[in-house]
Amino acid sequence: MTSFSATTLRTGTDVAPLRAKWGWIVALGVVYVIVGFIALGSVAMATVASVFVVGVMMIIAGVAELFNAFQIKSWGKFLIWALLGVLYIAHLQRDVVAETRRSRRSQRRSDRRRNFERVFFRMLDTIDARFAQSAIKFRAGELRQPAPDAGVRRQPPEEDGEAEIKGPKAFAQFMKIFGARALLPIRRGDYPGREPNVVLRAKARELIAEYDHVVGPPLRLMCDLLIFLDDFDTRYCRPRETASVRPGGDQLRRPQFYARLAMNARTRYELKVFAMYIGSDLASAEVVQIAHAYGIFEIIEPTWWGREAFLND
Repeated sequence: MTSFSATTLRTGTDVAPLRAKWGWIVALGVVYVIVGFIALGSVAMATVASVFVVGVMMIIAGVAELFNAFQIKSWGKFLIWALLGVLYIAHLQRDVVAETRRSRRSQRRSDRRRNFERVFFRMLDTIDARFAQSAIKFRAGELRQPAPDAGVRRQPPEEDGEAEIKGPKAFAQFMKIFGARALLPIRRGDYPGREPNVVLRAKARELIAEYDHVVGPPLRLMCDLLIFLDDFDTRYCRPRETASVRPGGDQLRRPQFYARLAMNARTRYELKVFAMYIGSDLASAEVVQIAHAYGIFEIIEPTWWGREAFLND
């Protein structure tokens, strides 16, 4: 009982200085927690900091080993202690250089990913804005179809004035105009002896050129986006595959993913007009090749009448 009391008294005496400075201990704990969260938020910075601390400790240890070696009069022990000091410093240099290189590579990959995504989504926002600003004007009587039979009662004639449609519906209206000018005459047999797909591509070129002020700017922005993605793929993704480099945790998705993401943001009419633009030889050969390589038009329904004319290689 006396031994237990003495032990308890001694423990309380040892802890007493800590109790007197409990505020500093709590503050140190709070600082550790904050620094820990900062380290989790920036792994590269935490790695560099930890390597720096370990490096300083190893330098101190290496210098101490060398200093201790000069205090020994025996040549055998002197060489052993001196060798230990040199090994400490050499090992530190190797580890610090290797870790610094890894940290820089990781930082470059992280910066490259952020820069790529910032440019990509900025371009996507610009494309969305241009599609939303599209406004198409057309003659109301242009879309009226003639009655197939003379015995059928005709509808009263509408005013052949000019109408305007803005926003996403502008491209739906563009497809209706194309159907009235090209698809309907082909089905009526107005182009005997001519390949229907050739006629469709020719009519698409004519209509896109006529409404270039409406459909041209957003379609060319889409082409610029594909070129940007392919350029990034050529510079950074394909060389890593050739070198069989294992992708890191912060590795970007392939640009094909971002290309299809951009296409999924479009309405079906906008995507079909873009397919007509690509398939009518209005885009550059580079853009046509990228579009087919990325398979961006696979989301268009297989039953679309223009698939054979505009989507076949």
